[in-house]
Amino acid sequence: MKTNHFIACLLTLLITITVGGCKKDQDQKPVCKITNVIPLPHISELAISYNPDGSVQKLVNGSLTIIYQYSGNTITTYLQDSSIFRNKKIITVNAAGLATNMRAETDKTGAHWFNEAYEYNGTELVRTVVTKSEGTTPVITTHNWSGQNLVSSVTGTDTLQYAYYTDQPRKAGDYLYMIQFVQGYETIRSKNLVRSFNNTIITYNFRPDGYISSLTTFYDNDFSFLDYRYQCDL
Repeated sequence: MKTNHFIACLLTLLITITVGGCKKDQDQKPVCKITNVIPLPHISELAISYNPDGSVQKLVNGSLTIIYQYSGNTITTYLQDSSIFRNKKIITVNAAGLATNMRAETDKTGAHWFNEAYEYNGTELVRTVVTKSEGTTPVITTHNWSGQNLVSSVTGTDTLQYAYYTDQPRKAGDYLYMIQFVQGYETIRSKNLVRSFNNTIITYNFRPDGYISSLTTFYDNDFSFLDYRYQCDL
């Protein structure tokens, strides 16, 4: 079995999840947060910790750690490998909580960087512009929506297409949710659960309380599996 691009992406950016038990009574439904993401076969695990206000504090995956800091409309993340600096991201978010700009610095002086600027129509991402410290030509991606779901992203001659489970609302553990959760900021807020991207099919299993318990991606004869663990609070 191969580990596909999605799993590699998550592990590179630090994701591991463990499931915690939930208590609930007849009057209140618990609010559950993902605390661990476990890929199978069990290669590595991402552990997630939170601040008292519910914001992400830290992600840990083996020797890799991402630390989150918040100030007004700015989120700053630090990626370390065995306490050695790897990169710093400075993210500016709008009133809706969506990122309008992300600058990633790949050295401590900030001399080497790349920047992503995001443009919206309401809450729908319509354009991304990537620039680099090397002064190369900006890379522009246009995003197309239908029924409040992102259906395609076009960069030059490359197109990434998405389809959705229109009977299932987007929730924690969704494919796009997890990709953005690990990168530390959100730009895509689709209405429904992602069913496929290009030729990769995504299926979900659910817990009795409706939370996603696992995600599986299928591409050709290859598949990858993520198991989610939660901590729930009343």
